[in-house]
Amino acid sequence: MVKAKGNIQLTVIRTQQGLSVSGTRITLYRIMACLKANLSPELIRDRFKLSIQQMNDVLKYIHQNRNRVSGIILAEKRDVSEKPGFSTLK
Repeated sequence: MVKAKGNIQLTVIRTQQGLSVSGTRITLYRIMACLKANLSPELIRDRFKLSIQQMNDVLKYIHQNRNRVSGIILAEKRDVSEKPGFSTLK
């Protein structure tokens, strides 16, 4: 995981929702979806009210663990879609 500069608290953590920004309910999946939609890191940071350090740590984590993060996110999406009562809009 990525450690915040000068602090041992982890920036990226695993929660019930999946890989998330510590202290928030923001998942890496949401951030990656914004990046894929070509939103700038600055706009994403502002939209989710993240600090510059949090955004930098998340981007660094995604870059260093791209294949792993993508695999985890796909697995989490499958887990959610298999839960009773879950439906996708088509």
